[in-house]
Amino acid sequence: MDPRFIQAQVRSAFGTISFILFTINLNLLPMTFIIIIFQTNPLWSAILGFIINKELVRSFELVAMLLSFSCVIMIAVARSSSASDESSADEATPIEPSTDNNGLWLGVFLCLCHAWLFSGVGVISRRLQNVHFIELMLHQAVQGVIIISAVLIFMAVFQEDSMLGDLTAR
Repeated sequence: MDPRFIQAQVRSAFGTISFILFTINLNLLPMTFIIIIFQTNPLWSAILGFIINKELVRSFELVAMLLSFSCVIMIAVARSSSASDESSADEATPIEPSTDNNGLWLGVFLCLCHAWLFSGVGVISRRLQNVHFIELMLHQAVQGVIIISAVLIFMAVFQEDSMLGDLTAR
């Protein structure tokens, strides 16, 4: 089997699972945390690029990554604190989801996985430069339909069981 085909399949799976994790995270974490954690993406890309593609990271690039990540944190924290000041003044309910401690740690873990998988998509895409973009998107679309359909079927079966349990309890 052609190694490019396998790499395209891995890239597509990483992209689809990364999107699913992002969607799940929207219910677990405030968007500010998701953005901050996802911005570790350049660091993961540099590490994976070194491991997979043997790309070297210059010290200038490392300093630029750290500087940009610290600026993202400052902007996100400033925006979050100004939003909380406005909501406390208006006494409106916050838009950000409130979670318990377990949900928070699960969200952080899933968001790190999301950032790592998205970095994998970029690194593998650099390796597949000679493969046409439409071919990569075809792999992504087919795998996305299969994986998301399986998730939706699982959710429908799970919800149907819980609905049957509610009906029999009455």
